[in-house]
Amino acid sequence: MKGRLRYFGLDFGRELWPEGLPVEVIAISDRRVRVREEGHVREIILPMINVDVGCEFELDGNWLPESTPAVLDQLEKELAIYRSREWAPAVESHRQSCMSFVEETLRRYHRLPTKDSYTQTE
Repeated sequence: MKGRLRYFGLDFGRELWPEGLPVEVIAISDRRVRVREEGHVREIILPMINVDVGCEFELDGNWLPESTPAVLDQLEKELAIYRSREWAPAVESHRQSCMSFVEETLRRYHRLPTKDSYTQTE
């Protein structure tokens, strides 16, 4: 299982193990997780809360990680629907929330440009 490091007030090792660093989960024990830097041999043990492994989605009766190409394809379709339809004012904030979640997920896997590239081209 792969993930990325997240910090919530924990400063230990941040300069050597930066936020967002891609890692592979090696072992889980109690509320701790041992991770290895993706493509390297160094490992560290952290509280589970500091490793974001993303979401799982149900597709055709199977639960798949968010990084699965079929899941990302489906999220792209859903984003097109969110963007193309008019929604009632009462549910507009829900639509915006769903769009933000889907856009951030797609950005993580380079299926959408980063927010920075939007502001640079405008």
